[in-house]
Amino acid sequence: MKEKISNIANLAALKLSDKQTKVMEEQFNKILDYVSKIELIDLEGVEPLTHVNQSHNIWRQDVPGEPLPLEDALRNAPKRNEQFFKAPKVIE
Repeated sequence: MKEKISNIANLAALKLSDKQTKVMEEQFNKILDYVSKIELIDLEGVEPLTHVNQSHNIWRQDVPGEPLPLEDALRNAPKRNEQFFKAPKVIE
């Protein structure tokens, strides 16, 4: 199990200490124990659940409205350049 946790941590770009790995192992074991209990439930004749409720998508017409004023759109921007959002360069 320790190897699996290390692999998952590596995929998630996490560095776990031995203590954290131990805690994660205990938590994973609790999850697996719970799932094994669920697997014991007799589901014969139970239809698969496709939606958690019976509501359906309610679509509305796509009607253009008033645009958001520039200052309101940029109000919470961490960085801005005149009338644009400023973001770090992604492609070099």
